[in-house]
Amino acid sequence: DNIAIGPEEGYINVRSWPWGDKTNFVRCITLDQYFAKHNLTTVNVMKVDIEGGEVEVLTSITDDNLKSLRCLSAEFHKSYEEFDEFQNNFVTRMTKLGFRTFTLYHGNGNLRTLNFWKE
Repeated sequence: DNIAIGPEEGYINVRSWPWGDKTNFVRCITLDQYFAKHNLTTVNVMKVDIEGGEVEVLTSITDDNLKSLRCLSAEFHKSYEEFDEFQNNFVTRMTKLGFRTFTLYHGNGNLRTLNFWKE
């Protein structure tokens, strides 16, 4: 079964790749539900690149599940002014959970990759 990861459980329309006209109605679960379903207690690397849904998904994950990660890399497109506030808050949250961090800015800085890891 295909599933999507989102900020809440439900169903969403997902456009077929690469950006076709066809969409598929797909079940959506949260990262917390995914972790529970697969009994994940340690995740070595999690890469997040979901074309605009990153903020909602990463805001919705619990601290316990974030703590189970060893490395997180998340690509963001700064598409609204308040994004810098989200970024600062998320970096602070991850630092309090014991992660080190660096941000890679691409081009004019609107595309960026936030990276977090534990030693």
